[in-house]
Amino acid sequence: MFLLRKQQKSAHADTVQQPTNDIYQYLSGMAISPRTKFLTLKDENMQSEFTCMLHFAEYALAAYGYQGQYFFYPAKACCRINICGRCRGCPSRQDERILVGDNCCQCQYAAITTCSPLSSEDDFIYGNYENKPNFPSYFVCLDHTYKKVVLCIRGTLSIRDALIDLQGDSTKLDDIHPSWKGHRGMVAAADNIFAELTEHQILESAFDRCPTSGYSLLVTGHSLGAGVAPIISFRLREKYPHLYCYAFSPPGGLLSLDAMNESREFTTSIVVGKDIIPRLGLPQLEYFRSDILSLLENSSTPKWRIFTSTLPLLGRCLEYQNTADLPISRSQNYSPFFTRTLSSTHEPMFMPGRVLHIVKNYPREKPKGSPLYQAVWADNSSFDTIIVSPSMLEDHLPNNVLEAMQKVVENHGPKKPEKMLSEEERRATLRCGDGEVISTGTEADRLI
Repeated sequence: MFLLRKQQKSAHADTVQQPTNDIYQYLSGMAISPRTKFLTLKDENMQSEFTCMLHFAEYALAAYGYQGQYFFYPAKACCRINICGRCRGCPSRQDERILVGDNCCQCQYAAITTCSPLSSEDDFIYGNYENKPNFPSYFVCLDHTYKKVVLCIRGTLSIRDALIDLQGDSTKLDDIHPSWKGHRGMVAAADNIFAELTEHQILESAFDRCPTSGYSLLVTGHSLGAGVAPIISFRLREKYPHLYCYAFSPPGGLLSLDAMNESREFTTSIVVGKDIIPRLGLPQLEYFRSDILSLLENSSTPKWRIFTSTLPLLGRCLEYQNTADLPISRSQNYSPFFTRTLSSTHEPMFMPGRVLHIVKNYPREKPKGSPLYQAVWADNSSFDTIIVSPSMLEDHLPNNVLEAMQKVVENHGPKKPEKMLSEEERRATLRCGDGEVISTGTEADRLI
């Protein structure tokens, strides 16, 4: 992985220096070009939409319950969760709302109601935290700020949750659309939650308790929950046509191309940095394995020297072979979905909906380790490669996702750089050797 990271960084640097394209930098693995659309928070509608996403990201984090609070905030969890007096034996708690699978002290209920934006404990409708096979934990509540009935599905927190993730092959969504396919494990999880919601009429009960008319359904979740949410939304849209879905850090190998395109009508996915999960699918894993084996095979450096060069102190004393010139068994400008040099045995799958990618920008005037966060509208197919980075796992954690979204609002990133070229100069720069213009631009394309 160390070799692959060096090779990826070198390939990005070479791409930026090439005169035959208009990519001027990479941010968190995302190529920035004239076509890149940054989220403009100066626009009131955009700011309102992003604030709404940030609001419901708090529900996705709260869904992890008290275990998640102690894991994500070990020093502050006791202060964040008020468990005192919640034992079922306490007379004051006999009328508690239903949460199946909670313990005697109702720790899950305490974590959800105190760490989410709920206005009152009376707004909690139902939850199931039994964590049965192919049945992730979830809860239903009312959000009066945005007039929503919220269905929030928890991400991976147990071995049974991980077993759902590992069922990564695709299966047809025949009862929704004959040509659509989805992640097998998450389709099964969505079916089980949908069956319980239907059997006990949980959502109907929630809408009956809305104080006024005008409430609509919002489905959200993080990680595993972000994968289940769009699939169950397909089933719920027939009855709730105004439904919307926010998927925080969803898995990449979730929906087939046609299902993904349909989900763009009601789903927005939020991805932070170089998070590995939105880039994780069976085709990507095949290419990831192929690249690592190819680099190891073509490297003349002893494997022990490669390993020790990754160590903080010893690596400075040992030289390792520069991987920039290491050959790789397929094109360096490959795309796992459309490459001609190597084909995958698995159908490409995509994350759902529109994708908002929160990237980290390290301006020269800012010290290393203090990035500015910017939000970019990205194409679903741009997450077709696993980016090796020290932050590839921590960027996935829900508390870090929430923090990154808050920093987008608090600190606006720098303006897009502008290349001071006339249109004629720009076209001349982008010409191939045979004189064909690779990319023609308009007046707005100068702002890259």
